[in-house]
Amino acid sequence: MTQTPSLGAAVIGDTVRYTLSITNSGVDLATYRCNRYYSAVTSFVPGSVLIDGVAISKPL
Repeated sequence: MTQTPSLGAAVIGDTVRYTLSITNSGVDLATYRCNRYYSAVTSFVPGSVLIDGVAISKPL
């Protein structure tokens, strides 16, 4: 799994987009649970996360 932020540094009011890339190089199906924790001063933007192309309104 790799994580790439859209900004190297952010200030209050900036939106930072993180792109997560997950590759399964095995032959079996795999499950991945993302347990990333970000600063308490960040907030989730509803609809900004896509799972299989479908936007979600709140963190899982």
